[in-house]
Amino acid sequence: MFPNKAVRGGRAEGGSVLVIVMLGLLLMMGFVAAFLPFVTKRVQASRQSKDAATAFYAARTAIVRAATEISTRYDYDVSPPVLRAQGDSTLGSTSFTFAGATVVVNRVDLGSNRYTLTASATKGGVTKRIEEVLAPVIEVQPINIRGAITSNGNVGTLGNISVDGRDWKKDNSAVKGPGTWGISSCGTVTVGGSSTVGGKGIAPLAAVDASGVYEESAYWGNHTNDDEDAGTDEEAWDGLDNDGDGKIDEDVNSYPTNPDVYFGLTTGTLKARAVAAGTYFATEAAFNAYVTAHGGNLPGGGLYYMECDVNPMTFGTALQETPSVIINHTATGSANMKNLHGPFKGLVISDTITHINGDALILGGVMSFAPFTVGNTYGNGAAIVRYSSEVLSDTGLAQLLSSQQIITGYKAVSWRVIP
Repeated sequence: MFPNKAVRGGRAEGGSVLVIVMLGLLLMMGFVAAFLPFVTKRVQASRQSKDAATAFYAARTAIVRAATEISTRYDYDVSPPVLRAQGDSTLGSTSFTFAGATVVVNRVDLGSNRYTLTASATKGGVTKRIEEVLAPVIEVQPINIRGAITSNGNVGTLGNISVDGRDWKKDNSAVKGPGTWGISSCGTVTVGGSSTVGGKGIAPLAAVDASGVYEESAYWGNHTNDDEDAGTDEEAWDGLDNDGDGKIDEDVNSYPTNPDVYFGLTTGTLKARAVAAGTYFATEAAFNAYVTAHGGNLPGGGLYYMECDVNPMTFGTALQETPSVIINHTATGSANMKNLHGPFKGLVISDTITHINGDALILGGVMSFAPFTVGNTYGNGAAIVRYSSEVLSDTGLAQLLSSQQIITGYKAVSWRVIP
């Protein structure tokens, strides 16, 4: 009888264990079922977070790529990359796939070589947008005159004029460096009367001692094959492609034919800019009326363009705070400035110049463009002409002569994630 009871008890206990196990499994399944939505949401959230991060970095990469296109002018949407013109509409507008994200960049031109770039990147249904505003990094090139007075024609000085090619500070307070020639001429230089000329670190000297501070028969080539063709210094500086290589004035050997050419501009550009600014004068009377209307002083910061003989040429009574450019030039090279009076800061350009008078002070530089067969006589009093690299490299002056500005790259001036 006892063995039979043992068997019955074992079966009962085994059944109880099975029930308990099944209850446990049911309980665990309940927990799993309860937590499954939570786990699913966490997985989805993790995936969305990863997609969002991918989309963000894809948009950031796209902004960098677009900015690089604008800065280097290389269009990377084609293979191999193609060099485009500055400001070409294809630069900075792009679309591509990055790390599985679809990216589009749009460019908006704000003017003055400023751009807004908007990158939109989508990954797994998540979209990130980034906006960046680019501004140009501008290197201002100093105006490369060869002397305090730079002339295509012969130059003579008389009276007590002092021509100083040493480098003066822009406030006219002191010499800051050795500077350049006092006078550079493609023709001859004659230092007469009691006039003095200095330069290359040497203070103005009288005629008997001045030969080491001026340059005669100046050669405007650099003895370098700049365009790496068969010739060296083979082009006239005339705004033309003389050697047919598709480049203009890249390997010159002569004095520039006119002011526009000198600044790398199309002939007529400077006159057109002055016309637009209301600072073009066809007659001496119109110029004098303009000066009178401004209190008897030529305002600083202007581009003044004239096509007439002027006698006397009066700048005013006060040295301007901001440098200006004044150009007196005709297509035939016949415009003459005579008897220059008063202070002027900036660059004075005329076909010919006759007499910078006793009360004149020109801080910056003087250029004349008439051919060497036409002489220029400077000075019949105690006038002063002083070279100043600070004046000639002034940002405002360079803006008047835009070819003197070189965009070396771009920088972000604002950046944001668009919600």
